[in-house]
Order: sequence, then C-alpha cells, then structure tokens
Amino acid sequence: MVGFRGFSKEVSIVKWNDKKPVFDIRAWRVSDRDGLQYPLRGITFSKEEFIKLREILNSIDVNCIDEYI
Repeated sequence: MVGFRGFSKEVSIVKWNDKKPVFDIRAWRVSDRDGLQYPLRGITFSKEEFIKLREILNSIDVNCIDEYI
C-alpha cells in the first residue's frame, strides 16, 4: 500500500463469485467522517497479464525518471 493525503493505492488478489482470482490495483479514499475506505478507479489483471506487466516493469530503469526532473 502506498498512501498520501487520505488516499492509498493497493494491490490485492480478489475473487468474485465462481470466477478465477485476479490481481486488482486500485486507489482508495479514506473518509474524514467515518474513517472507512472507499474504492476509486482501478484495474484488474489475470495471472498471465500480471506476469507480463511484472516483466515489463522489471525491464524499466527506474533511475531514468531523474532525466525528466
């Protein structure tokens, strides 16, 4: 989980009904009133899609972002 200013981003494994589990990357808002988390937009990946995403992310040089600052 990564969070700031009442928001967080989480990666979860979720399963609905009798479908296969999926990876879910979603933003959440923490309410000032009741302290509960409310889901915002997110994206889901099958196991195969998540493996491919991980391969792509692992191939990126994260230090290249310093060139854009």
